[in-house]
Amino acid sequence: MEKYLVIFFIYSFCGWFIESVGGILNVKKFVNRGFLIGPLCPVYGIGVVLITILLQRYVDDIIIMYFMSLLICGSLEYFTSYIMEKVFHARWWDYHNTKFNINGRICLETLLPFGLVGTALVKYVNPMIFNLLDKIPQNIKTIVLTIITLLFIADVIISFKVIFNFRKNVKKAENEIKDNTEEIVKKVKEETEKRLEETLYDLEEFKYKITLRLHETKKHVVYRSAKLQKRIKKYRTKISEELEETKEKLKKLAQKLIDSSNELKKNLETASIEWKKSREKSSQNIRKLKIEDITNLVKEKFSKDSKFSKRLLKAFPELEVKVKDSNEKDKD
Repeated sequence: MEKYLVIFFIYSFCGWFIESVGGILNVKKFVNRGFLIGPLCPVYGIGVVLITILLQRYVDDIIIMYFMSLLICGSLEYFTSYIMEKVFHARWWDYHNTKFNINGRICLETLLPFGLVGTALVKYVNPMIFNLLDKIPQNIKTIVLTIITLLFIADVIISFKVIFNFRKNVKKAENEIKDNTEEIVKKVKEETEKRLEETLYDLEEFKYKITLRLHETKKHVVYRSAKLQKRIKKYRTKISEELEETKEKLKKLAQKLIDSSNELKKNLETASIEWKKSREKSSQNIRKLKIEDITNLVKEKFSKDSKFSKRLLKAFPELEVKVKDSNEKDKD
């Protein structure tokens, strides 16, 4: 399919080139003889694809290939002319003024060269094209072929639309037959220029709307930015004031802590002095006690009838015997 698509585009372009050169030689000016806006005559490409597919088995029999090429190309040209005339109410070629024609759609003068060219293409030219295609990297072939196919499809859609509009404006007299190619080309050119102007106008209008929208957006952004800057400035001032207030509070608190610390230190020093004085006074009081008072105090504490002695003797009964012994010894 890829090879057939390639030869379709190649021979469609070659057919357009031959028709355009023939038009220049006949009317002394360039006329786009193709059905499409672009440089393609699809009928030539379709003809070569058909004879390539159908006549490949007869490649070694030149005579059969010649007449079969003549038959295929003639049939294709006739039915293409008939269908296009019925659909578009116009003709792209007319052979009424040529001898041996059939309804002005085909003639012997063009069929004989078609047979020769078809035979030469299938037998000699196509193999060379296929060999060259095999040398091109597959990814490059795919990309190029995809681009050309998309452009071709777009061209077909646009051309059909323009020619259908042209068909509504054509006033053809009954039984009048003529080649409408120049009229169609002129109409297509006018329609294309009109569409181009409309497209350019739409683009200018779109550009104006975009510019206006950008201007409004810019204005809105500037306004929002100014408002935001104002709010930031307000918050910054408020934060600065709160920082200053917090700083003052911290200073006061630090001063208060220092004063408390100094007061505590002073109180500790006073308490220490008083404690020293009290200690010294207690020492002096203890020194003033007489030895006799201390002895009496001890005797009183360790007397036989004192609670302390009773508890001590209760805990240690043997102590009482020792005490008596000592007392008796004292008496002796």
